[in-house]
Amino acid sequence: MRAAAAHASYRAPAVQAPVRGRDRELADLRGLAAGRDGGLVVVCGAGGLGKTTLAAQTAQQAETQGRAVFWVRWQDDAARLAHDLTRIAQELGLPETRLHDAQSGRAALVDVVWEQLAAVRGWVIVIDNVDTPRNLGPGSEPAGSYRGWVRPDGAGLLLVTSRDTALGT
Repeated sequence: MRAAAAHASYRAPAVQAPVRGRDRELADLRGLAAGRDGGLVVVCGAGGLGKTTLAAQTAQQAETQGRAVFWVRWQDDAARLAHDLTRIAQELGLPETRLHDAQSGRAALVDVVWEQLAAVRGWVIVIDNVDTPRNLGPGSEPAGSYRGWVRPDGAGLLLVTSRDTALGT
């Protein structure tokens, strides 16, 4: 397993100061990142509460433990997220044949990417600032349907930060 994202744009931001007052949350996230079952965690709340800092600290700790860590900056663009997650899946060993299946229409790209993310353990992907989850795509289904780019069924930890606290988005 690679310990860090090979592409610089997927590296987590450096934590400038120790995170204070979030020991329980950090311990929970550290446990999830180190666990064998993977999963999805959404850290949400108003702006300025330290969601990104909490995620960055978690990413830094996971990287120290030898996890492959990838940081995606949400740009309110499902196509960009598809590109980013596809590149991450490739760094985690996505076979070119499966990518060609998606490119030729024999398989859905989102499913091909998530097949790979379900097959490889030990990664942490942070998608930061998903303040418009309805745009996660593909399609118009809500993110909570788990058929789009955000799913709970990977073999690593997918950590999403958001200001959107609405249920069922």
